[in-house]
Amino acid sequence: MVKSCYNNDMSIFALFLLGIISATEFFLLIRISTLLAKFRERSYVTGSEVLAHMPSVSVCIAARNERHAMTRCIESVLASTYPKMEVLVLDDESVDNTSSLIKAFAHEGVRFIQGDTLPRGWLGRNHAFQTLLRESSGTYVLFLSVDTIMSPHSIAQLVAYAESTDSQMISVLPQRRNVLRADILFSPFRYFWQILGHRVSHPMVASSVWMARRKTIQADFGDLSSVKDSVEPEGDIARHYFAQHAYKFLASRTLLGIQYHKKISSQIETVVRVRYPE
Repeated sequence: MVKSCYNNDMSIFALFLLGIISATEFFLLIRISTLLAKFRERSYVTGSEVLAHMPSVSVCIAARNERHAMTRCIESVLASTYPKMEVLVLDDESVDNTSSLIKAFAHEGVRFIQGDTLPRGWLGRNHAFQTLLRESSGTYVLFLSVDTIMSPHSIAQLVAYAESTDSQMISVLPQRRNVLRADILFSPFRYFWQILGHRVSHPMVASSVWMARRKTIQADFGDLSSVKDSVEPEGDIARHYFAQHAYKFLASRTLLGIQYHKKISSQIETVVRVRYPE
């Protein structure tokens, strides 16, 4: 009799626990679906006559020992249909042939910038951003990691979206393909909880692709000196503009056409550098 009551109690507890799990899964599914719908891409550019009146963009890439992806990234940027664009690539004291790869594109208008000695109190990546920002001249600065691949219309869509929504900053979660590779299977995990917790104090932001109005962030962040020691400066910038309803996050699909390919070893290095300190 005692055993029968115990089994009944366990059955009730199991059903109760299953109900909680199911409710949690349902809530997470609704939350993810709602946010992904909010983050979906939209088309704002229709023809060359529209592009002719768009503001200028400085595409800024910081590289350090990136020969594995440097050429592919620059070639994808140069294939852009955007008419008012400059490309700046900074070599942050690489010890491989990254600088030679960058200089090989000089005849196509790519500006090579040599990184200098890191000032006291600055993190290397942040100082590279500051150097690129100072050298740029566009209305917008578009920061890309070397593992990013742009489609010919990506920049036009980003700028048009920023203009139409009056955004000071936009970041993009690139699309991943060949999903059976290990680096693709593991990479979304570091963004999962960030997407679920997307709010003013902790906005979802992707470090691989982010764009901001140049003069605005120079004025608001002291030419980035106010975030010189931030582990994720783009996160601090996004938080500032999100509170002003001037930050947007997008998840790229076919329309934006922004892809990302990064080896799992490099992803682990990024987690150690960024996520672990957080």
